[in-house]
Amino acid sequence: MKVFVSSLSVSMIITLLMAKASIVSKANTSHINALFMSGLLLLLIGAILFVIKSGFLSLFFQGFVKIRETFIRQPHFMKVVNDNIQNDISFSIWKENVTKHSMSLAFGIGLGMILISTIWAF
Repeated sequence: MKVFVSSLSVSMIITLLMAKASIVSKANTSHINALFMSGLLLLLIGAILFVIKSGFLSLFFQGFVKIRETFIRQPHFMKVVNDNIQNDISFSIWKENVTKHSMSLAFGIGLGMILISTIWAF
């Protein structure tokens, strides 16, 4: 939550500074549209990360892993490396933290960009 609020505030400050510079030069709708579309793209990235983190598609991904294992043989050392990566607790915690912070940043910045573009349009 702290990352979400800070990313939202940072994106709003940056966008307001850009808007102030653009207002002086008569802002046109292409700037507003680009800002809105960028915000939608970041919200989409955040939503994809949320769905992946929630485990909704885990069975789907596990099925594709089994299909790959059936058709493509892996050398023994690759199996050992994959097992080591899956059993490494610190790596899995790091990966989870990176996903959580990336999701919060994408939601915060995307929402900030959409809000500023909506306000800027009026």
